[in-house]
Amino acid sequence: SHTYQNYYTGNKFSTSTQIQDDEALAELAKEEHAGNLPYPFFSSDEDLERVIKTHAIDTIVVSKNIKENKTLVRMFFDIIPYGVTIIDFPEFYENITGKIPVSLIGEVWFLEHLVEGQKTLFESAKQVTDLFLAILLALPTIAILPFLAVAIRLDSKGPIFYRQQRVSRRKKIIEIIKLRTMVADAEKDGVRWADENDMRVTRVGRFLRKTRLDELPQLWSVLKGDLSLVGPRPERPEFVEILRTEIPFYDMRLLVKPGLTGWAQVNFPYGASVEDSMEKLQYDLFYIKNRSVILDISTMLKTLLIIISRGGR
Repeated sequence: SHTYQNYYTGNKFSTSTQIQDDEALAELAKEEHAGNLPYPFFSSDEDLERVIKTHAIDTIVVSKNIKENKTLVRMFFDIIPYGVTIIDFPEFYENITGKIPVSLIGEVWFLEHLVEGQKTLFESAKQVTDLFLAILLALPTIAILPFLAVAIRLDSKGPIFYRQQRVSRRKKIIEIIKLRTMVADAEKDGVRWADENDMRVTRVGRFLRKTRLDELPQLWSVLKGDLSLVGPRPERPEFVEILRTEIPFYDMRLLVKPGLTGWAQVNFPYGASVEDSMEKLQYDLFYIKNRSVILDISTMLKTLLIIISRGGR
């Protein structure tokens, strides 16, 4: 059954009524962002016009299957003169959480929201900006790399840098360079995700990971055009093969060029499982749909704050 549900948010909406089904409500209830939202319910047989007047409703959020209910569609049509905004649940969800609910979208959502041609001008400008900022950041990087190299060499045996293959836009395989943060034979037993407190990580490596200084050599990948400064972080081919079979729409994150940092990285703690990758995908989809100059600047500023606070993933 459908319910009228009142929301008071500190986000894009002030007061809104949500028409929702159990699946969507359960999805929103998982989010910590929704923890402080009061949920007074209204009976579905109440007069919607009266509810709007009584509670000063300005936004109605509808569930994904609302078009199938002709009675509710007619009710929404009748309240058009009240100037109430009507949006679907995925849009409401992403405004509250900063991510797209994968469990509540389908192929049609991608056709409607991820039209690549609409971002042509932005992508062209971003390419120029990436090159300029990468050159700018390369100067201090060159200055501190010798000190980091000495620290790595003194801390443990092995090379200073290591190379990895990653899956880039449209499944292209690229090679990235990172400062070594693990013991030299870290993958002698095969490839596996790095845990947050992974015993393979060296003392210096732990500092480099916390401050994300291990990522600095990837500025070379930005200069080459393999990476952008901001975008979904590229994964290793071995992990991609697993994730694309376990997670719906996982390949959609490959629609754009991967980044040195990303919206998922500044919003989600360190992840090392299929479940964590699902969560990060939802943030990646939000970025792909909403990517803009403002969102890129916001992501870079959040990354800088993480580096300064030594709270990196």
